[in-house]
Amino acid sequence: MEIKAGMKIDNRYQVVELIGEGGMANVYLAEDIILMRPVAVKVLHEALAKQERFVERFRREAEAVASLIHPHIVEIYDVGEQDSMYFIVMELLEGKTLKEYVRQKHFLSVSETISIMRQACQAVELAHKNGIIHRDLKPQNIFIKEDGTIKIMDFGIAYQQEASPLTQTNAVMGSVHYLSPEQAKGENATVQTDIYSLGIVMYEMLTGDVPFTGESAVNIVLQHLREAIPYVSDSNMHIPQSVENIVIKATAKNAADRYKNLAEMKVDLDTCLNVERMNEPRIFFEPSEEELEIPEVSSDVTESVSNIKPKKKKLVFLTGGLAVLIIAILIFLGSFLNSDVLVPELVNKTEAEAKIALELAGLKLGKVESIPSDTVEIGKIIKADKEENTKVKKEETINITVSKGKQIKMPSITGIMQAEAEDILVNQGIKYKIIKGKPLNGEAEGIIINQSVAEGMNILISTDEVEITVAENEEIRLENLEGYFLSQAKSYASERQLELEITEDFSESVAENKIIFMPDYWPGKTVKIGDTIKVVVSKGPKPVEIAKPIENEGEKPKPIEEDAPIVSSRLRGEG
Repeated sequence: MEIKAGMKIDNRYQVVELIGEGGMANVYLAEDIILMRPVAVKVLHEALAKQERFVERFRREAEAVASLIHPHIVEIYDVGEQDSMYFIVMELLEGKTLKEYVRQKHFLSVSETISIMRQACQAVELAHKNGIIHRDLKPQNIFIKEDGTIKIMDFGIAYQQEASPLTQTNAVMGSVHYLSPEQAKGENATVQTDIYSLGIVMYEMLTGDVPFTGESAVNIVLQHLREAIPYVSDSNMHIPQSVENIVIKATAKNAADRYKNLAEMKVDLDTCLNVERMNEPRIFFEPSEEELEIPEVSSDVTESVSNIKPKKKKLVFLTGGLAVLIIAILIFLGSFLNSDVLVPELVNKTEAEAKIALELAGLKLGKVESIPSDTVEIGKIIKADKEENTKVKKEETINITVSKGKQIKMPSITGIMQAEAEDILVNQGIKYKIIKGKPLNGEAEGIIINQSVAEGMNILISTDEVEITVAENEEIRLENLEGYFLSQAKSYASERQLELEITEDFSESVAENKIIFMPDYWPGKTVKIGDTIKVVVSKGPKPVEIAKPIENEGEKPKPIEEDAPIVSSRLRGEG
């Protein structure tokens, strides 16, 4: 089926444009016309959709990611199938892959490398705790957003021992640069497998290139098996030895020499820039004889890792957090023997997990109702209209009810101090946002003057956010009022809710009723609503005393004594 702009997938996701192409699937920008949000829709290639192993791998990716809720793992919204077109709907990421980012910057600083590695370790550690090994960690599967936050993508890679003409060569080559020695030998992937790949990713961030290159995939694999990883300090001598040691330990040939888990690796990442560690000695691991054994390689090798013949093939299943998938597969196999099937366990699963489990059981997901719940976590299923292990006909539709989270009544917080209001909201688990506002009725600073959700209204504490407006006396940049008429100064103060403290004085140079000067003013001074500003107002020039007429003509006026005080008419602020 050709996918074009404007096409609706599952009658809900309207395709906008193709935004990514891969060896297994293409990714489209689409609009969720129900929730009115942009999403990314990953669609399995039409040719691969005809092969059950690729369909199963595609479903396994959806199941794996749907069970992992983490800020550094891409979020799955929906999975489905329409006319043999298999798709996964996930969050739309804005930014670029780590591969593109490193190419753009040539190499990353030590601090930025450590920041990205810490985020990646946190995400992959959660997968490991749920029994999921990524198996294909590489910069192409790590997305970096504009703010530096990363997202791990593509959890669908499992062992693939056979070459397929439908498999894109570039996809194989892209993975082989980060392939662990045990994967190259056909052995089971473990926690240490992902740690090795992360070590290669860290090497590439610090140096700008992968440690091993070659003309063929097999040539690169052989280097992973027997060649020591080049030292990152050979490319950049300023990289601390404590940082280089993380790469050396993560990429040790023997998995037993690597970090036991990602928690241990994170400890090193957290402390490698401590002063006391910067010049620690370089670590070294001696290769064992078993490590130096090279697997037989076919003479007509192609650009595929599958041509390396492993000593022993083993079947690998996803475990741990995917128990629902395993149960659903057993139910699915049993359905061939009987037209009736059993409803799988759905309670406390996510909608995406339920959809996969129902499809594998030969059933369909019907209506999804969302209601508040005090006991079931948001996004998890509260109940289904058919109980677990109920016998139903194949292709029957199962309706589910999903939790919207706990709902409570909004308390009244208007009229109380901010600290008290925040205590109330925190104690009840309500998310809130503080905004500042001008007092409405002369409220004191710090008083709550408005709440976006009225008292008594229902609020979902897991998703809803309340805006609370706190009274704040806005800072006002004070103008220099010298030379203003008093009436103008009073208007200025009144408009800004300021008080005037007026004193009067004589002035020879400033006209009457004009401001001579402001005692407490300086350029750039700020005041708040209700503050008092002082001004000195001119009374005009000081009156001159006129000498009284001399009553006795014969009497001459007395001369001014030399020591008599002279009264100056010069006032403060003049001259």
